[in-house]
Amino acid sequence: MVYFRAKKALTSHGQSCLSESLLSYLVLPDGVRFISSDDMGKEFKTGEDLMDRYDLSYYYRRSLEPGTIVMVLEHNQEVAGLSLLVVDDNTLTIEMLAKNMNVKRSGVGAEILGCIEETIADQLMVNEIRLESLNRKKLLNFYNRMGFISYGPPSLDREWGIIFPMRKRIVSLEN
Repeated sequence: MVYFRAKKALTSHGQSCLSESLLSYLVLPDGVRFISSDDMGKEFKTGEDLMDRYDLSYYYRRSLEPGTIVMVLEHNQEVAGLSLLVVDDNTLTIEMLAKNMNVKRSGVGAEILGCIEETIADQLMVNEIRLESLNRKKLLNFYNRMGFISYGPPSLDREWGIIFPMRKRIVSLEN
């Protein structure tokens, strides 16, 4: 079964090492794929000035780092959404989750989070997903609706402002 092969490959290579061969074990749903060098010239705008300083070539380069996964959600051959994930031990950290404001599609964030939980976290058999939310009521409410809870005090980031650490515990029969 794919899930057990992915976990076995992960543990045999060390928890913080995700190789290209390991990614080939992960099965993604239709419309979701890993970022590729072909994405580097495509436009991706979030409408958030700080986030828009980083283009798809930045995220592609980050995907080459050990323990890092960058997945994209496609819509009509465009990158509709993007998530940068870091795997460490039994935790999956969402370092970035964003929607391309140039693509007219609703539910992008929920679809990506669902894929992270139901596909990536399940196949890698992690027991917790973490993220840091910007201090935006709409974002905090969204993450709460998706099952994330605060687990520590907010902190002040020089660039991003107040950020809230959040997590969601994953319950799985395989864990």
